[in-house]
Amino acid sequence: MNKDQWRPRHVIAVAGLLCAAVIAAPVAVGAATGQLVNIADGTTSTQIAKVDRFGQLKVDSSQLRPIAATAGLNSGKYNMVLQPNSATVAVTDLSLAIYQSDTAVWGYDLYQLTATTGAECANGGTGSYRYLGHYTVQGATSLAQSFSTPIVLKPLSGSAPWCLAIFAANQPSSTTYFSYANLLGYVVSGTYPPAAPAAASASSVQSGKPNAAVQQQAQP
Repeated sequence: MNKDQWRPRHVIAVAGLLCAAVIAAPVAVGAATGQLVNIADGTTSTQIAKVDRFGQLKVDSSQLRPIAATAGLNSGKYNMVLQPNSATVAVTDLSLAIYQSDTAVWGYDLYQLTATTGAECANGGTGSYRYLGHYTVQGATSLAQSFSTPIVLKPLSGSAPWCLAIFAANQPSSTTYFSYANLLGYVVSGTYPPAAPAAASASSVQSGKPNAAVQQQAQP
């Protein structure tokens, strides 16, 4: 082909072929030289994230440390369910149960509070807080809640310790009965329970009577 035979359409066709070659080349190279990269927890290296066949990134729950907590809930006060700690915890299940002979309607407000001791937690915390939801349970019944997406709890500010508490109130108001909370979940990172656990007031839980130092219907 001599120079007189070149036409604009020939130039366009050749340019198109060159562009296609440049675009396609990295795809082939990338497929042949790709690298496997693991994403692991910074504290526990055995906790490795997984990608399933649908392309979703997930964590193998068998590598996680399960936790379970039970607490007696007195009306008119903050009741500690998870003691102060600085870990990252995922809550998967929560159940609330009322005595069969108790006909009162109970309301529960779930809070994550900033607190370093059990006493601070029982008094509504000392700083930032996170409101997690309200539940109402009829007398002599129970409620079981499973979270399809776990509630992830971690320090609200920096590495400040936090606790999980439930403010309970019954109608008509009475201190004759107390109810129960059961919680399930797992530790994502850090340590729970902490090395020096904060003790709850055993007398108030066993008697079913609210702590007189806590204001009725207090809110953080």
